[in-house]
Amino acid sequence: MASVLATYKGLYIVTGATGDGGLALTSNFQTIADKLYTTSSYNNSIGTDTSNSILSGFNNIISASSLGEPQYSVIVGGQNNYIHGLASWACIGSGYGNRITCETGTLTSHHSLIDGGFGNVIGTYGSDTCRGDVNGCVIGGGQSNYITLIGSTLNQARYSTISGGYSNSIIANGSIGTADAESTTIGGGESNVINGISVAYSTIGGGKSNVIRNIGGGSSIIGGSLNVVNNGSVYEAYWSVIGGGYSNQIGDVNASLGNVNFSSILGGEANWIKNTLFSGNISWSAIGGGAGNLIDSANAGFIGGGKSNAVRPNDYVFSADYAFIAGGYYGLADHYGQFAQASGRFASIGDAQTTVSVARITTTNTASVTEMFLDGASVRLTLLDADAWFFNIMVVARGTAGTNDNSAGGWELKGVIKRIDTTTSLVGTVTKTIIGEDIGAWDVNVDAQDHYLRIQVTGDATSTIHWVARIQMVEVNG
Repeated sequence: MASVLATYKGLYIVTGATGDGGLALTSNFQTIADKLYTTSSYNNSIGTDTSNSILSGFNNIISASSLGEPQYSVIVGGQNNYIHGLASWACIGSGYGNRITCETGTLTSHHSLIDGGFGNVIGTYGSDTCRGDVNGCVIGGGQSNYITLIGSTLNQARYSTISGGYSNSIIANGSIGTADAESTTIGGGESNVINGISVAYSTIGGGKSNVIRNIGGGSSIIGGSLNVVNNGSVYEAYWSVIGGGYSNQIGDVNASLGNVNFSSILGGEANWIKNTLFSGNISWSAIGGGAGNLIDSANAGFIGGGKSNAVRPNDYVFSADYAFIAGGYYGLADHYGQFAQASGRFASIGDAQTTVSVARITTTNTASVTEMFLDGASVRLTLLDADAWFFNIMVVARGTAGTNDNSAGGWELKGVIKRIDTTTSLVGTVTKTIIGEDIGAWDVNVDAQDHYLRIQVTGDATSTIHWVARIQMVEVNG
């Protein structure tokens, strides 16, 4: 009989050899396999597929589920480690009670690795029923870390990684639809969670009790504690970042009216970016740090730091987009593109502050009176009840086409405006100074209209003119 290669406990050995040398070679390989792979004396157990192997340890198991049996999977050592079901090419290095499993439902955990640690899980656990895959996932170590799926839809958390730490979890949560948590990462820390229907490519670096939940794909929390990216199960918080700090939040799980994508909070305490005042989506807002700062329903709003500052529209302006506050205390930027500064308050936010705004308009071949707007189209400077403003408005105009192309003019207007209940009025007379003008027919005036300060310009019938105003205010309310 010719010698052949045969599989023995996962190794290829020579069998059928003749002569003393051939018999010795076969015996030696069998002895090596017996020493390397599981034996009943260690209570290790492998199912019927001999491509699987357990190198050492105690009470480790590789077994089949109702879905099928692993192939080419390895447990290197440790105790009570478990590879089960459709988890082929999987590996558990060591540790205690680690599991790579596909116990019920329709799920695969192929190519996954748990390097060590205690009680870590990739796949399903116990009676959980789910569909999808957690293929190619890695848990480096630590204790009680989970990469898993929830729900009967076709969910996935493949290529995800938990490096270590305690009680961290990555969950593709398909309880309300097909979930995607692909390529997510938790570096370490304690009780950090990435859990949602669309959280793919998200990262939590470390820290404690940080959460990216629901629809927050591509978002990151670098560290800190109790930081949250969560805008509910309907609206998005994609590609958002919290650097660290304590109890900072992007999104509002209870009251959100739209998306808050591409938002950033660098750090600090209890800072919040959300969208709860008007229906519609917002993006690109940022808070550098500080404490208790808020951006609500404003695109590209910015707060550098300080405490208890806010960028948000007021009751009469539907846009505080592009508004910003560098720092300070209890400042309120509630108009489009507005800069606000405060160092405290009397009773409410924004009731003792200064602001700067910019308005613009283009007049084309018209000598009619034309209103200027903060966004160049419709947004006005509006007063709340009990507001009083001292304003200093600087206006520049330049002809860009027509008869008075390249002509220019500049004006300065100073005055006081107030609102009591529903009545808005100027206080005294507005002082207007002509700084310089090429065309005497061009003009600028202000008045009180309804609940807002109106800036109006007059051009000419044969020119296109660009008008820009810088509006400086000292504001009090009470």
